[in-house]
Amino acid sequence: MNNEEKILQILEAMQGHMTEMNGRMVRVEGRLDRIETRLDKVDERLDKIEDDVSTLKEDVATLKEDSAITREACNTLVEWTDHASAVVQVPYPYKQA
Repeated sequence: MNNEEKILQILEAMQGHMTEMNGRMVRVEGRLDRIETRLDKVDERLDKIEDDVSTLKEDVATLKEDSAITREACNTLVEWTDHASAVVQVPYPYKQA
């Protein structure tokens, strides 16, 4: 076997390895495409969750504000009841927590 034949044999072996590597790369690219698609879906879901959390924060802030207003109004009513019961001279029974 002369040098040219040896070189040709080595090149053919290398071509086989290159073909095998190319096949592997195609499979890796396919997997990466599927992973990218799944990550895009995860991003979409996270965006929706962030929107929901933002809405919940706004709702909780509104509830806190409304709760403070209601608490103040109840306290005002209790004070008014104390004064009214003293004026009308009828005791108003209530329990304080």
